[in-house]
Amino acid sequence: MGGQLWAKIALNLADNPKVIGLSDAAFRAFIEAILYSRQHLTDGFLDRRVVAKRWGLDVAAELTSNDPVNSSWVEVEGGFEIHHFCEYQTTSDDISEMKEKKSRAGKASVEARKQRKLNEQSTQVEQAVEQVLNTEVTQAQPETETETETETESYLANTHIPPNGGSPGRKTKLDPNWQPDEALRSWTHGLAPALDIDFERGKFVDWFAQTGKTYGDWGATWRNWIRRAVEANPTLKAAPPPPKKQFGIEPEDV
Repeated sequence: MGGQLWAKIALNLADNPKVIGLSDAAFRAFIEAILYSRQHLTDGFLDRRVVAKRWGLDVAAELTSNDPVNSSWVEVEGGFEIHHFCEYQTTSDDISEMKEKKSRAGKASVEARKQRKLNEQSTQVEQAVEQVLNTEVTQAQPETETETETETESYLANTHIPPNGGSPGRKTKLDPNWQPDEALRSWTHGLAPALDIDFERGKFVDWFAQTGKTYGDWGATWRNWIRRAVEANPTLKAAPPPPKKQFGIEPEDV
């Protein structure tokens, strides 16, 4: 049950030779002390003032002398200690470790959900762009040659002036280290605020490296790539929501 703390009590505890001879008051104190220590995470330590107030020092004396070797309680500095408590009960260190594991698992789950969503969006965009770029438009040419290009390739390669001062029509393969400059990043963010630009840039470079296609203006190619991405996934035009506040882990149910 959520919010409840539990202690472990052996079913044959009352038949143990050192327990069976306890007075009713001592037996009650022995059980209550285990529950108290679990609730307050004292790991079996009982403050002398608590013992005196709740059960009395006469009861404590009985519990520290009910066995010559392994008495139920052991007197220590400042109070008493329940014998073998940490061997059978959940300790404060155990609870801290469980909380840490739960925290790590929660964070990993959040990151996994974010990555799955990003992968799904990226796959949709990639499929849409690839479909457009692979749609061939065949045009009749002289008997000696037939030239096939997609509408997108013709548009990208021939209608833009290269940003680095090159002449229109000079086609090159994409440099693997190509990066959108600040102007392109600003333009991209304005069109698709929810798009991860660096992630999309990696897909852009990988796709053109794989296909080996050449263009005369890679800045224009990028802009058309992003336009196709937005057409395929209009949610990219929405500003990303602010990050949710992360709250602490609730007390462990042990």
